[in-house]
Amino acid sequence: MTPPAVTTSDFGQTIEARPAMLPSGAHQRSVIKVFAQDGQGVQVFPLWDNTWRTGILEKLSRLGSLQTDWNSYGSPPPSSQSLRRASWFVSSVLSDTAPRPRVVPVADGGILFSWTHRDREVEIQFCSDSTIECLMTSSEDPDGTEKALEVADLMQIDNYFSWLTRK
Repeated sequence: MTPPAVTTSDFGQTIEARPAMLPSGAHQRSVIKVFAQDGQGVQVFPLWDNTWRTGILEKLSRLGSLQTDWNSYGSPPPSSQSLRRASWFVSSVLSDTAPRPRVVPVADGGILFSWTHRDREVEIQFCSDSTIECLMTSSEDPDGTEKALEVADLMQIDNYFSWLTRK
């Protein structure tokens, strides 16, 4: 007998968790992330809840409930586009072996992911205007290298992690 799903909804976003059987036979919960865009269409992101990625998706869901002026400077909440792209990035691009990012909202309505290792930092921002930006800084280059990314560039995320951890 399959236990019932546990569902929570918040601002058009639904998180559903139900027991599932992994191929290895271990019982774990799966998380399904569903976004409605203007009441039409959905994107579903299945994950196993033994990963840090589930926690990031839950945080993104909470960030979606921020109100205007969330930082007391009049900033808008994260846009639905930046939240969708960030959720896709976590569930479809980042692997369980990738380093866990710090995830924060930014004042323009975007979502920022950052990774730091020793004196190096990589930031990837999903902007509210649908663009994606990357900044890489180090002690040798404190101003960093900034560039616009395409979705296809994100598939090469391991290159950024290799740079981050290079000695």
